[in-house]
Amino acid sequence: CFMYVCYGFVFGWKEAGYSIIFQFLSTKAISGLYQRYAQITIEFTTSKPQLVIDSFMTTCRHGMSVIEAYGAYSHQKYYICKSVVSAYQARDIIAEVRKADPKVIVNTYKTASFYGNFYQQPIE
Repeated sequence: CFMYVCYGFVFGWKEAGYSIIFQFLSTKAISGLYQRYAQITIEFTTSKPQLVIDSFMTTCRHGMSVIEAYGAYSHQKYYICKSVVSAYQARDIIAEVRKADPKVIVNTYKTASFYGNFYQQPIE
């Protein structure tokens, strides 16, 4: 902010305004493109794994690991379905899975790095 005030005094307020607009638009563009490459891990905890798997697989082309778990409080068998997806896909995937199983528990967290076969949808 201080830099733009100095810029305004030296070169004029009109040019400073253009610089502010350019900075804002370029930051938004980079932020939007970054979402394509940012990866997150999604965990679905459910008692109906096949519903989760089917809705997940129809929404995206990523693999999923399914882990059988045991609820300490409920003493019931649960399944943890995990996958790494692009951050921009997460909202659509979660919405579809929650339609299939409204009682699913969803946990997401940032993935620092992922090594392996990660499908990246081509830019259209």
